[in-house]
Amino acid sequence: MAVSLTEQRKLFQRSGDMCAFPRCNRALTAQETDSDPVAALGEIAHIVADSPNGPRGSSQLASKERNQYENLILLCNYHHQLIDSQPGTWTVGRLVAMKQAHEGWVRLRLGSVDPVTGAADGEPSGMGDFIEWFITTAERWPAIDASIDRALLALP
Repeated sequence: MAVSLTEQRKLFQRSGDMCAFPRCNRALTAQETDSDPVAALGEIAHIVADSPNGPRGSSQLASKERNQYENLILLCNYHHQLIDSQPGTWTVGRLVAMKQAHEGWVRLRLGSVDPVTGAADGEPSGMGDFIEWFITTAERWPAIDASIDRALLALP
């Protein structure tokens, strides 16, 4: 089953046309040129794999749930390949935290307004700096190895 256009739109809009991997921030569309149209470069990655045999695929999620916005993260092709090649490091918990952090950062930087209430998004507690916030929330992730987490984020 494919990801519906509605679910794709939610993901691309909430991701701000940027790779959700920390410190990547690659734009996921390339400008048009004189001879070519705008190029879409973003890849929709599954947090829990689309199939039970895929990376992070052993889950009770139904097939339809696997293709919904909540189970998707927008990445550049490099980081999509990385997370799928190293599912032991890039766990479901880490990817969910990464997605939430990135989308919160996008809302904060764009100064978004809630379409229902009209209220401006407030700065989440402790999220003045995205990287610092991402690092300090690591204790909420499934514990694997703090040294790996620090290495992946290029920290001492």
